[in-house]
Amino acid sequence: MTVIVPGPGNAFANHYTAAAYVHNGFGKSAGLVQVEELGTLETPIALTNTLNVGKVWDALVDIVIEQCQNDGLEPMSINPVVGECNDCRINQIQKRAVGEKEVRQAFAVAAEEFEEGDVARRGTICYGMKGGIGSASRVICIGEKEYTIGVLVQSNFGATEDFVLNGEAVGPKILEWKQEKNDMAASEEDKGSIMSILATDLPLTSRQLKRILKRTGVGIARTGGYTGHGSGEVMIGFTTANRIPSGREEELLQISAIPEHVINRAFLAAAEAEQEAILNSMTAAKQTRGREGELYYSLAEYLKDREA
Repeated sequence: MTVIVPGPGNAFANHYTAAAYVHNGFGKSAGLVQVEELGTLETPIALTNTLNVGKVWDALVDIVIEQCQNDGLEPMSINPVVGECNDCRINQIQKRAVGEKEVRQAFAVAAEEFEEGDVARRGTICYGMKGGIGSASRVICIGEKEYTIGVLVQSNFGATEDFVLNGEAVGPKILEWKQEKNDMAASEEDKGSIMSILATDLPLTSRQLKRILKRTGVGIARTGGYTGHGSGEVMIGFTTANRIPSGREEELLQISAIPEHVINRAFLAAAEAEQEAILNSMTAAKQTRGREGELYYSLAEYLKDREA
């Protein structure tokens, strides 16, 4: 599993301006309704597999309660945000192996520098090859200041024949490559899900953040995805600017936001970072066998053979 800690301090005490966008809702994520309604994030974000959402949600509640008690707070309601992908083609998902122990371990090793690939998502498949965790970022300039837009994905979607790499339709070529290896483990249809988490320090309203989030769908499309029936495309975003104090009695809050006429820079950055994060998740992953013995290659293996 994976945890995304928005920043230092207690998110429950000082909420993050946030947004959620469900491009296709074939999924079992938790906490999105309140993020959509209030435009804030009050806990870290956790990513796991489909049947462990409830167990991870429960562990997050305990962790946030402990943090609040240490800070002298008494939370009466907590909205943990948990995303998921179904990894049943590689993992025996009914075992529900992820719980509080694994959640706490993830928090213990969470850091700004982290590994990509299948280090935390060993069961995901992307375009018939091994998927996992990928990330990428872009820096944009507004006024005289630079801002970062970062994307982390948990990739588990796409049919092999639809895969596009940097504008080249390589899916059919990968199918031929697999046939030469006498291994036809491939996704014949677009199924699975992709979780996309966008983080930025750009001052935004929740509405603006949601607009930017939608552009991660452009990055998905650039890799060949078309949002099939069985695919869940869920996007969650937050900004470290415009923190919202919790439990205060002020009647007015002051926030800053970019003007709409410069938002295209953020749109392009989100699309590019999403596309690169997906590709990074595939190239950093290692080949893995499925439950029926089929082999899911890393994209890096195909690229190495093509260059040879």
